[in-house]
Amino acid sequence: MGSLIFLALIIILVSGLIAYVGDLVGRKMGRKRLSLLGLRPRHTAIVISVGVGMLIALLTLTTLLIINKSIREAFLTLDQVKADLRTQTQELQKTERDLQSAKGDFALASRDLSSTRQQLTGSQKKLHYSMGQLRGKQRELALTNSNLRKIKVTLHLKQGEINNYNSRLSNEASNKYARMQKNNLAWKYIASQMVFSPLSFAHGQEILSGLIPGTGGDAVRRAYLAKFFAAAERVVRQRCTYLDKDFPALLFLAGNKDDLNYIDNKAAIDKLLARIDKLAAKEGVVIHLASINNVPSDGFAFVAVNSIDLAPNVPVYGTGDTVAMVEMDVDANTPAAEILGNLADTLLRVKLPAALRAKHMLPITRRFDPAHPDKVPEAYMPAVSWNELTAAVEKAKGYRGKIQLIARSHADVTMYGPLRIDLDVEQAP
Repeated sequence: MGSLIFLALIIILVSGLIAYVGDLVGRKMGRKRLSLLGLRPRHTAIVISVGVGMLIALLTLTTLLIINKSIREAFLTLDQVKADLRTQTQELQKTERDLQSAKGDFALASRDLSSTRQQLTGSQKKLHYSMGQLRGKQRELALTNSNLRKIKVTLHLKQGEINNYNSRLSNEASNKYARMQKNNLAWKYIASQMVFSPLSFAHGQEILSGLIPGTGGDAVRRAYLAKFFAAAERVVRQRCTYLDKDFPALLFLAGNKDDLNYIDNKAAIDKLLARIDKLAAKEGVVIHLASINNVPSDGFAFVAVNSIDLAPNVPVYGTGDTVAMVEMDVDANTPAAEILGNLADTLLRVKLPAALRAKHMLPITRRFDPAHPDKVPEAYMPAVSWNELTAAVEKAKGYRGKIQLIARSHADVTMYGPLRIDLDVEQAP
């Protein structure tokens, strides 16, 4: 701003000076009556006055350019300023065109959003309709469960009537008849429940696994088994959500398959201790408790004491041992999805459980924790993270030809587990 004011003052002063000097020189030249290039004296005076004015203006401009940096930069960069102005004008025009295009895109997006909202409204109506149907089914299920509980009460009363009738028979006939009636009624009850309720446990499915101490004697083992059976009872009752509270969740049977008799927990523990002593396993004995019947969600589990799985807790895998392996061919065109499928499906879901069963280990275990006997344990199975799977896929893509996808043991593991898995990829020999 200061430079512009200074320039304006200079121009005003120079204009006055040029006017004065031009007039002064013109009068003097006119008095002397000089003639230049054959011109008349009056024309010569005019030419000289104009030339002097131009010379003064030139000298003034030169002086300003020398002494004032701002004026000098303005003269020297004028073309650049014009070029920048043209560039900015073009950019402004391009921005305006982009703005018009963006407005068009926005209008199109608004129409798409309106269509999406209409579709969402339709989906919400369908959802409300489906929820109404679901509530109707839930009411029907509640009515069915209510009727089923009434049937259970009736059955319980009938069992009481049968027991009262049996007590009036002779001791020998009564005992024999009662044993037959107990077995028949129990199996008929379970069979009838399978018609009305979904299964909580399938025949032979694990209920609970534990590690019975190998040292400490029968007193320590007896205490462990008492807590173990109590935890198994809680597991069955948790899974059998519709089981009447008046019915037991876990029933122990002894004898052969044609003549099974009810026994209490103490008798079941006595029979198990006799079997455990024969194993003489100093590192402990692994116990797998499983039902011998299909257990419905409102039924109870039968456990045959003679068929309870007991095994010494021996070492099974060392650190880095191969547990399961799958071979496949890879090349530059092998998709990552094919490698991932072999890892997740063939190796982990098929080969790994088969390898564990071959070692008499359960692929999925619900492990009893004696430090927390009141806690219902969660089921555990060997698993790997998504990051481990993707890392193995990337490693496999770096090979060519036949390779091996390997599941290795992360650490030393015994029969009781738990087994942790590391994935590895190697070139097949």
